[in-house]
Amino acid sequence: MLRKVSRVRFQMIVWGGAGANTSGWVVGTEGRLGGQAVVEGVQGTWRDLTFVVNHLAANLTSQVRAISEVTTAISKGDLSRTIEVPAEGELLELKLTINNMVKMLRNLADEVSIVSLEVGSQGKLGRTADVPDVQGVWSELVLNVNRELLAV
Repeated sequence: MLRKVSRVRFQMIVWGGAGANTSGWVVGTEGRLGGQAVVEGVQGTWRDLTFVVNHLAANLTSQVRAISEVTTAISKGDLSRTIEVPAEGELLELKLTINNMVKMLRNLADEVSIVSLEVGSQGKLGRTADVPDVQGVWSELVLNVNRELLAV
């Protein structure tokens, strides 16, 4: 009985050190993604727990990296990319929000480009920008563009 307790205690110490270093401290405090717990000699529940933590870390890493890649592309004016990794819960909401933002920005950019080309280069008057579902500052931008076009 004492050997069993000692073995369980040892596995807890070993796993606690590896699991905390990989999943908790490195990701949670240092912000470095991609770490995996490597725990030698654990079996049963401890091995399963290591697998679950590593799977969780891998999923979170791929989701956060995809969000980072797409938002970086947006900040550089590239509206061709969307987030494609599987997600659920709050990360799914974030993914859908960012993808919707990309779609709306792409529609806005396309419409403003078409209107400016028609009016500026082709001399076609009377056309206004039509960008459905825009809100906030984007809606104000469309209204301002249309006011200017109607004033010409």
